[in-house]
Amino acid sequence: MKDHKSLAAQFEKKINLLVVDDDPYLLSSLVDLFSSPAFNVVSAATLDHARAVQSKVKGGWHCWVLDIDLGMGGSGLGLIKENPGYPFALVLSGLRSMSVASEALALGALKAFDKDPRSLDALFAEVCEVAAMGFVLRGKQTKNLPVFMLLRDPSVRTVNDWAEKAHITMRQLARICEAHQSIHAREYIALYNTCLHFLSIGGDSNKSRASSSYVSFLEDCFEYTSSHGEALQRLLQ
Repeated sequence: MKDHKSLAAQFEKKINLLVVDDDPYLLSSLVDLFSSPAFNVVSAATLDHARAVQSKVKGGWHCWVLDIDLGMGGSGLGLIKENPGYPFALVLSGLRSMSVASEALALGALKAFDKDPRSLDALFAEVCEVAAMGFVLRGKQTKNLPVFMLLRDPSVRTVNDWAEKAHITMRQLARICEAHQSIHAREYIALYNTCLHFLSIGGDSNKSRASSSYVSFLEDCFEYTSSHGEALQRLLQ
């Protein structure tokens, strides 16, 4: 694969990730886990601290990882309740907070992860995919989120693939894409996969996509993203 340092530089510290946990050791471990150059990781140990940093990040939030039990009666659930409709939240739960995790999912959190070291690889892969999706959607809710979430399927490599997975026509897909932020469907595919790659460098999520055909597809995404810089710049503003 070619060296794409100039393209990688455009993503550096641009994907905003909020990690909230009251356990200092776990919080430090999570920050280390998401050490990709593309991630701008902001950590908080309390709900009040998380609230305080919410409005201080340029470009909006692309993913949240929230501990359900923050001690002293605090909960990451509070952040979800205060931001109804935010679609890129993941929650961490221990055995004592599984019922609360179910409540978080009902309120719109995408997925709950058990606080188990064996879950870290799966958590890393999920966060990279959700953050890449959050980036291309600029951290905003959309009624067509299920359609956009299909980009996470590695088999979606063309506009036709995407439309077939969504069970809609390519014309309908084009309207959905342009209605959200005037970006073409092909640009979404290229931007999502380019962003995902730079987020997940060094992680196991790239190994599962390491086939020669995927590498070729990814190279096409890089080239397309590089040649359609105006779409990228709109997202990076």
